[in-house]
Amino acid sequence: MSMNYDQFTIKTQEALQEASSIANKNDNAEIAPEHVLQALLEQQDGLTVPVIERIGVSATELNNKVKDLVRSNPKVSGAAQVYFSSQTQKILANAEKEMSALKDQYLSTEHLLLAIADSDTRAGELLRKCGINRKAVLEALKSVRGNQTVDSQDPESTMRS
Repeated sequence: MSMNYDQFTIKTQEALQEASSIANKNDNAEIAPEHVLQALLEQQDGLTVPVIERIGVSATELNNKVKDLVRSNPKVSGAAQVYFSSQTQKILANAEKEMSALKDQYLSTEHLLLAIADSDTRAGELLRKCGINRKAVLEALKSVRGNQTVDSQDPESTMRS
């Protein structure tokens, strides 16, 4: 899995670190897509919440459902090293494809959200059940970020109005 972390925006790096500590706190051995989704929903100043609210879904309610998913993961006592599950690795790979498709130079949190919404995972199913599919995310993204592309590691700081 050749992920280039230098290509991740700061928010993406933070979200993945946070996903890892969420997995840790819940005694989960693997970082699953729902851990990543919870991290995205809890991120300060991120684009995930505005995008989800633009779609018409309460981010808080969604996060409660995501936390239920996280809690239902198998617990491992004393899991020393958490690692990305194969599903999460696939999401990262697909997020990279979304990044290229949107002509962005850095992998941003919205690429993760697009990849999760389009994924065959419990987190993806939950998003789609709430009406958050890839198409809805793309449309909401257009209104939230306009025609801006992600061409720096900290694009969110320039996007805040």
